[in-house]
Amino acid sequence: MARDKSRLVELGVKDPSTSMWYHIVVAPHARSTKDVRLVKVREPITVRFPSTLLDKARGVRAERESLNDLVVAAVEHEVSRREGLRAYDAILRLREEVEAGSGLQPDSTSLIRALRDGSERHT
Repeated sequence: MARDKSRLVELGVKDPSTSMWYHIVVAPHARSTKDVRLVKVREPITVRFPSTLLDKARGVRAERESLNDLVVAAVEHEVSRREGLRAYDAILRLREEVEAGSGLQPDSTSLIRALRDGSERHT
């Protein structure tokens, strides 16, 4: 690591599990891991859009928003949505497994109400 205290020290690191490159940015005064930032490196890609979709995208973006920022936000939103759907599907599969193993559990609403009213309490 460089000893120059006048600027930040950057080090490139590749995450083997995702093949994504990161920059580790260390402040000159760094004394703990709180002073270290991990910054994702943007990867340039080529995307081919239908011209009608590209025209629509240009029409809906904010005044100071780049087309790149709009596409990044859209992809982040779609990834988040798909991860949510995947989690929901996993919950449904787990629910079916539990139901198959132990059967449908009875509704406990009446028991809870009885306990609240005191009719099922033991004194």
